[in-house]
Amino acid sequence: MKTRTYLISVADVRKHRPCYDPIEIPGITENTEMTLLECMKYQAKKLTDTDKVWLATRFFTDTQNRTFAIWCARSCKTGIKEIKDFIDAIENYYIKKTITKEQLDAAYLAAARAADWAAYSAADWAAYSAADRVAKSADSETNRAEQVKQIINMIEEAGE
Repeated sequence: MKTRTYLISVADVRKHRPCYDPIEIPGITENTEMTLLECMKYQAKKLTDTDKVWLATRFFTDTQNRTFAIWCARSCKTGIKEIKDFIDAIENYYIKKTITKEQLDAAYLAAARAADWAAYSAADWAAYSAADRVAKSADSETNRAEQVKQIINMIEEAGE
């Protein structure tokens, strides 16, 4: 990934409204100008890695930002194939330009459905398996009636 080679000034950084003024960094003055690479290599206790990522994302090109975002997404661990496919689709659409908007949208919908299903399934499994175990342990109408009363009480206490 190539970075821009023009010089970044303190005024350029200020335009992006950083958390603190760049001249608070030791060695930086009103007249300081550096390339983005020089900024990334600049050693100052006040300039953290988080600051450097913030700075890079403000001065990268759109393609560089998308490439960095794809790298970040791939760094996240997931076993969901549709999400991995969607990350590939983003790269193929925005970077490589090898798929259509319709293909990107289809990959997004598949990833969204898969993510929703994974979250829904995990939550439902926990709730329903507990409810199922209780229901299976009921051995008489009386016990089931008590269970229903308990459920009604729980719902009423929740204010629903």
